[in-house]
Amino acid sequence: ADAPAMELVAGYTDENGEFVRQVTVPFDIDSEEYRLDVYVLGNTYTVQLNGQTMIERRPLFFPNGLVGYHTLGPARFDTLKITTAETKEPGEKIYISDFDQQPAGAGWVPFSGEWEIADGELFQANPAVQDAAIGYEGSAFEDYVIQATFHHLTGSGGGLLFNMVSPYQLNDAHVVRYSEQTDSIFWGFFDAEGIFERQGFVDVPPPGKDMHQLRVYVGADSYDVYLEDLLLARGVPLHQPVDAIEPGRVGGHIGL
Repeated sequence: ADAPAMELVAGYTDENGEFVRQVTVPFDIDSEEYRLDVYVLGNTYTVQLNGQTMIERRPLFFPNGLVGYHTLGPARFDTLKITTAETKEPGEKIYISDFDQQPAGAGWVPFSGEWEIADGELFQANPAVQDAAIGYEGSAFEDYVIQATFHHLTGSGGGLLFNMVSPYQLNDAHVVRYSEQTDSIFWGFFDAEGIFERQGFVDVPPPGKDMHQLRVYVGADSYDVYLEDLLLARGVPLHQPVDAIEPGRVGGHIGL
């Protein structure tokens, strides 16, 4: 049997000294040594393990400033380094829209379906359309997190597009979304001919009409999928990573 995955745990101790777990992230990085980076911002913190972002923008509960080591078993610590951030904060929001500003839909270009903006929401109004999609042409992104909060008006099938070669087509684009046929969320990509290749799925409760949040961490050659704070998939290979402007990195457009 496969060995159980290790876990990265983050949280805080309350006024009574009891540990309060904020998040648990399993991982399979097999290494004798680990580098742990914690970026402490104004009211949140981000955690990287061996250079990979594992925990993103968790709230800080106490504005303290001291540091230390903690372990539940034998461990050997090597180097402790503290620096002041000189550039952008990790996880800084480089694009955000709640669709209630004017012009609320700037940069968004529908290429299938009937997309409208009303009451501070962008919505697709035609339930009969298959693979309705809209792309953001304002910018391409690299090493990013795409996150969307949404609810279904009828049925299911909502989700995210990312690593898109073009914001005007599904061809060569990745997708994570609810299934309209089963109680599940699936992920995969459309190839150059527009044929969908599924990379995985997981059973989830029906979305109903409640608000849900999908989040995808897109790295250089793989991506991770979250529903709310539940990790659904980690390290899924990117199909044909899109070249970024800077050599050696990847980029791509996003969509819904």
